[in-house]
Formats: sequence, structure tokens, C-alpha cells
Amino acid sequence: MTLQGTDKNDGSLAGFLQAATESDSDCLLDELISGHAMPTARNIIRNKLRVILDPADGSYTNQEALEILSDVQTTLVDELRRLKNASGRKAIGDFRAYVAVITYHACYRYFRGLPRTLAAQK
Repeated sequence: MTLQGTDKNDGSLAGFLQAATESDSDCLLDELISGHAMPTARNIIRNKLRVILDPADGSYTNQEALEILSDVQTTLVDELRRLKNASGRKAIGDFRAYVAVITYHACYRYFRGLPRTLAAQK
């Protein structure tokens, strides 16, 4: 599973998890997502879908890839907020690997949703 069975979270999550105020928490969450998670997710999606992830590129596959990236971001924000608010949840021992697993799962869901002929071309 994507959550580690250890009691220790990845060090990159420490500031966010220990933030005392909502504004500090939101700021640190934004930094985690934009600085740590999205570069990893973008690289994976680029490689799996062979796209450039440029909003100006109107191709169907590129627009679908941008949608996948948005879904990954939403999932990560939700999961990190749950982790912060629920002390009994399992720790995320390797945040980069956690992001990668969520991103790969999002890509696989996309491929399973495509008609067979398009999925075979990828």
C-alpha cells in the first residue's frame, strides 16, 4: 500500500504536520504540493502519456494529462489534510514514493478508461 506501516513520517512533511495555525498549515501544504509533489507527478505523467503538459497545447491527450495532474493534486491535498487531522493514520514514510504511487494509479485509471485501440497505441 502507499502508506508506510512505520510511525514516522517523511521529514519533508514535518513542518506541515506540526503547523500550529491554519494559515501556516495552508502555506506549508502549498509548498509541499508545488515544490515536492507536482514536479514528481508531472514527470511521471509526461513519461506515461508522452505529453508536454502545456495548457496551450489543445491536443486531447495533453488536456487529459492536465486533468490527471489536477486529480493527483486534489488527492494529495485531501490525503495530507486527513493525515494532519487524524493522529491514528499510518505514516507516510517516503513522500516522493507516495506521490509516485498516487500518480501511477491515476495514470492507470486513465488508461483503463480509454477505448482499447487508443490504450494500445500508448
